[in-house]
Amino acid sequence: MFTLAHLSDIHLGPLPELSFRELASKRVTGYVNWHRNRRRVMFGDTLVSLVNDLKAQKPDHVAVTGDLVNLATKTEIVGAGLWLQDFGLPRDISVIPGNHDAYVPGALKRACAEWHDYMVGDTPHRSIGGMFPYVRMRGNVAIFGVSSAEATAPFFATGTFKRRQALALAEMLGACRTTGHFCVVMIHHPPISGAASWHKR
Repeated sequence: MFTLAHLSDIHLGPLPELSFRELASKRVTGYVNWHRNRRRVMFGDTLVSLVNDLKAQKPDHVAVTGDLVNLATKTEIVGAGLWLQDFGLPRDISVIPGNHDAYVPGALKRACAEWHDYMVGDTPHRSIGGMFPYVRMRGNVAIFGVSSAEATAPFFATGTFKRRQALALAEMLGACRTTGHFCVVMIHHPPISGAASWHKR
């Protein structure tokens, strides 16, 4: 039996020191939210304990479905890359981005470059802009990674699953019908209307 473990919304902390320039954007609302709310629940050894327990279960593969960081600063993105390296090898972990990984314009491109080895399929695309969807075949399971992450206005955590990705994914899923693979699609935002509040669709 193939065992797939799943982690999402890790929000690695604490926040790094931020410059005025970094805060002069949507990040200022996220900064306030972190200090008012997130830091109260995302602290201590919770993630360490979770990862240790996960590794003890010896899953065949791990899916990480976005929001590794909080404000998508360069320091956070590089730090998340180091965390992934410590977590495990790229062949054993598949990653897709969430809205916090694309918090401001340009952040998603940086995250995709920094975490590239964990976000590339068995047949790599040539450009970051064409990374998604990707597919990794692991045993009798086909793991698809798509991206709904995009930079949005303050107070919005929405995402978009664009037509180009949808058509490419449909074609790739269709190909799996002939191979008999069990298909898993990793996506950060719920793809079903009404599954989340209006500002998080």
